[in-house]
Amino acid sequence: MKENELTVKKLEGIHPTLHVQLGDCGMGMPVMRTWQAMGKLKPGEIVQLSSSHPLAEPDLKAWCRSSGNKLVQIVIEGDEKHFCVKKT
Repeated sequence: MKENELTVKKLEGIHPTLHVQLGDCGMGMPVMRTWQAMGKLKPGEIVQLSSSHPLAEPDLKAWCRSSGNKLVQIVIEGDEKHFCVKKT
């Protein structure tokens, strides 16, 4: 799946195990809180992370690349984005 195909307007066919509201936190907090949430999941489970911080998207994409976990979907609702990350 191409990166631009990840972005949709509503959650499609994905059922997150856990939801984490990141709000407007920045300065590495989205990655830290994602790492903590992933520790609660089994391989194959999905966490949905919601954030309105403009740097959350590039931070989470980079973290997924470096950690080996998979960013499966990004949902945009106004100023907030929802990231669905699958634990590998």
